[in-house]
Order: sequence, then C-alpha cells, then structure tokens
Amino acid sequence: MRVQTTAAADNQLNQAYTCVRVYTQTDDYDRAVAADEAAMVPLTTPPDAGGSPRQFDRIRIQWFIETDLTGASLNLPASGTSVLSEEWPAGRPPVIEAQLIQTSSTFTLDQFDARTGASQNTNTLFLYPKRIAEPTVSFNSDLRQTPKTTVTDAGCTPTFSERYLCAITIQVPAPVGGAAGNRSNAYLRLTPRYKGAQVHVTLYNGPVQPDNLVQFDGVQPRIDSTGRADDLFRRVEVRVESGTNVVYPNAAADVSGSFCKTFSLTDRVEDYARGSCTP
Repeated sequence: MRVQTTAAADNQLNQAYTCVRVYTQTDDYDRAVAADEAAMVPLTTPPDAGGSPRQFDRIRIQWFIETDLTGASLNLPASGTSVLSEEWPAGRPPVIEAQLIQTSSTFTLDQFDARTGASQNTNTLFLYPKRIAEPTVSFNSDLRQTPKTTVTDAGCTPTFSERYLCAITIQVPAPVGGAAGNRSNAYLRLTPRYKGAQVHVTLYNGPVQPDNLVQFDGVQPRIDSTGRADDLFRRVEVRVESGTNVVYPNAAADVSGSFCKTFSLTDRVEDYARGSCTP
C-alpha cells in the first residue's frame, strides 16, 4: 500500500509514507496491563479449510518483563499465599487472575455456570508466581468454590534469560453442550493483582510447539509502516485493538471503606433481623 501526504507543508518537506502493511492474523496477543485493570482477550481464530474457526485446546500465558521490575530487586517465593496489597514485595511479579468464558453453538443461558463432566463454560484461576511449579495446569481446576487463599502455582525463572519471567500453559475444557470443535465464542480475561505487568498470550492445538500454534484473527492487528522524510527512512511497527463501548465491571462490589452484608432466607417477614452489621 503506497500512501502519499497531501498537505502543503508535508510536500515542501518531501515527506511520505512509502509503505503500510496491516496484518489481521497474528501469532500472539501482547500488551501492558495496569494493576487491577482487566484485559479482555477475544479468543478468535482464523477459519480452517472447512470455514470453521481453528480449534485450540491450550492457552499459554506469560507475564512480567524486566522493565516491570521498576528498580526493585527480584523477589520470587518458594511458597506463599494471597496477602494484603501493602504486604506484597515490590520486586515480586503480580498474581494473574485468569478467567475463561466460552460457549458452544448450542448455548443456553442456564448452561453458563453449569458443569457437565469435564465440560465447562466459565473458569477462574489465580496464577501465583513461584520459583518452581508445574508447567501445565487445567482450567478444570476452577477455584471459584475453594477458599480465597487457594492459588495455582506458576513457574518464574530467576533471571530474564527470556523476555517474560513467568509462564504457564492452561488446558482448555470443551464448552458445555459440545466438544471442543463446537466452540462458538471464547474470551480470556486477565487481571494483574498487586501490580501491573506486560502480558503475552498464545494459543495452541496440542503440545506447546511451533507446529501447533494457532493464530488470532482480528484481535490485535499488527501495522507495519515505513515513512520517508527526504532521503531518511524510518520503520515503525505497532499493535492496535478495536475500541468498544462495552464496560466490563472489575467487581460485583467496589468500595473504598468498610463493607458488610447480612443475608438470610425465610418466608416470614418477622424473621428479619438487621444484626450487628454496620458498614
């Protein structure tokens, strides 16, 4: 694609964009995410030879690059649990809250939180950075119904020998109402807890190796542009995402002060008691 500027000032300076290429299909998803900010990643893939979206059964999540360290000394625990925000060491990578949301082509609303054998539509894991951990886990180990201190260990290297310090591969279950090949919609929501980080997502159909990589389609297009000013050229490559008017809430309840709730279930009005709950 050849693009020439038309403004008078640009013409006088002999400026032009000599080549712009847009790649809608990309090998990965990559962006910086602030603490407690959610990145909603559509798991949209290109069509296969039959016209159906290419299938995947593994999601690889990597996070925390050297610039995320912000001057602190690296701190990787051998063990640990969730703590108060102010107790989290400055040099420790964040916990990543990873949520899978998916549906089959025969989805009905009552299936959203249902579990049919190994098939599920919604799953949540809290990926806790540690020195040693299993490289692969499954979204079937959904932690929403376990104690709040339960986390999923994620391995992190002690040095930045690769770009990302922490990495884990998560096996994806089939959606309720269909096999993995019957998946019609899927999203991955990533939320760093305690601090922000650069996150990186890749999809695979089979073991994590180059031949099994599944591309994203239209999720985060890559734009490759070469510009010229007189006889000087500069090449710039960026990743872009489509904007959305949809607001994804970060929490069901978000307060800055105290919060308490009194709850009871009865069919008699006289049974109601406020109790000692005073926010």
